[in-house]
Amino acid sequence: MRETEAFLNHGARLIGGCCGTTPMHIHAMRGALDAYLVETHGVAPTPVIVMETPPAPAQKPDFGIEVDEQPTELLRKLQTGQFVISVEVDPPRGFNAQKQLEGARTALQAGADAVNVADSPMARVRMSALSLCIQIQQQVGIESIVHFTTRDRSLMGLQADLIGARALGVRNILALTGDPPSLGDSKQSTPVYDVDSVGLVRIIARYNAGLDLAGQELGQKGGFTIAVACDPTRSDLNQEVDRFHHKITGGAHFTMTQPIFDPQLWINFVRVYKERHGTFPAPVLIGVLPLQGHKHASFLHNEVPGITLSDAALERMRLAGAQGRQEGVKMAQELLLELKELPYVQGVYLMPSFGRYELACEVLDVLPPAGA
Repeated sequence: MRETEAFLNHGARLIGGCCGTTPMHIHAMRGALDAYLVETHGVAPTPVIVMETPPAPAQKPDFGIEVDEQPTELLRKLQTGQFVISVEVDPPRGFNAQKQLEGARTALQAGADAVNVADSPMARVRMSALSLCIQIQQQVGIESIVHFTTRDRSLMGLQADLIGARALGVRNILALTGDPPSLGDSKQSTPVYDVDSVGLVRIIARYNAGLDLAGQELGQKGGFTIAVACDPTRSDLNQEVDRFHHKITGGAHFTMTQPIFDPQLWINFVRVYKERHGTFPAPVLIGVLPLQGHKHASFLHNEVPGITLSDAALERMRLAGAQGRQEGVKMAQELLLELKELPYVQGVYLMPSFGRYELACEVLDVLPPAGA
C-alpha cells in the first residue's frame, strides 16, 4: 500500500485504520510494513502468531429498561372487550401540577382506567405532557396516555423521547400531528413536522418491532400501545376516513375521537369507512365533553378547531340558561348511554373544561359499577 510507505517515510511510528477498516486492510498494511523494513533496514519481519478464539456473543444495547413485552393494562382491557374510561388532563401553564394530580385522583376514584394528557393543546405553552404523565403514574397510580405531537420534535427528538417515555414507564401513546403554533401564544415558534401523525405511528410500530427508524436494533421490543385520533365531525368524511385508515394500517391499536354531540356522527363515520375499506379495524374511545353553558358551547363550536356541536345541542344549552352546567352533564350522560350501545365503541374519554374534574366525572354516574 503506497499510503503506508508514505506514512513511514514521514516518520510515522503507529499505523492503523478507523471506521470501515477490515482485516483485509490490516493484512495489506502489515505486508507493506514488512516490505519497507526489509528494504530500508534489512530487518526480517517478525512472525505473527494468531490465536483463534471463539467469537464473543453479540451484546445487545442496554438502556436500563426491564424486558417486558406484555401489553399495557389499557390494551389488555381493550383486547378482552372491557369498556374503558379515560379522563383528559391539560398540563399546567406553570411549574405546579398539584391541581392536575388531584384531577387524576378524582378520575381514579370515579372509576377511570387511564388519564390522557394533552400536549400543549391549541399551541399554548404548558408543562410537557410526558413529565405530567410520569408524575401521575408515580404519585396517583393510574395508567396514562400521553398525547405525542410531531409539531415540536425533529425525527431525532421524536425517537429519543419515545425511548425516554418507555424507560420511565409511559407506554400508551396517542400519535398526533399537533396544532400549528400560529394558533397559540408562541407564534414565533418554528414548527418541525418532520413527519405527521401517520409517520409517527409507523415509527412507534418499528419500535414495537425492536428497531429505530434507521433500522438499528434497540435490544428489545418497545411494547407501546398506539392510539390515533379521528374526527367524525369533519365535513369531508372520505378524506378523514382515508387518513384514519393509513394510521390504523400503520400499526395503531385503537382510536380516540374528537368530542361529538350526536351519535349519528359516529354511525356515519363507520358506514363511510366500511364502504371504502371494508371491516372496521379497531376499538374506539369516544370523546365526550360536558358543556358548561351556552356561552361555553358557542365558543367551542365557533373558535376551537375540531369541535363541532349539533344545532340541537346548542339550542338545548341556550334554553338551559343558568342551569347550563347541570344540563351539560345530563346531555353528556344521555350521549354516553347511546354511544355505549353502538358498534366498535369500547370506551369513552371525558374532557373536563376549566379543570372541573368532579363535574366531568359525574357523567360516569350513569354507568353500572365495575364488575356489575
